[in-house]
Amino acid sequence: MINVYQPSLGERELAKIKEVFDSNWLGKGKLTAEFEEKFASHIKSDKTHVVSTNCCSEGLFSSMSLFGIGDKYKMMCGGGVHLTR
Repeated sequence: MINVYQPSLGERELAKIKEVFDSNWLGKGKLTAEFEEKFASHIKSDKTHVVSTNCCSEGLFSSMSLFGIGDKYKMMCGGGVHLTR
């Protein structure tokens, strides 16, 4: 089997995780804002147009809320998407 989703993690990533644990702040914080700013710059966009989420479900629910899509609608997704509610 080819492992398509194998991450590439090393000392740099471990140092960032340690930085988060040492801050004792596990929610969206300083590093999230830094990531969003750098990503906005990378895609040449204004940082007010970039929002990161912790998972696909949060992104889908946020986008549905943004467009006023409520419980009376159904959403169809590909087989690789797992939604929780």
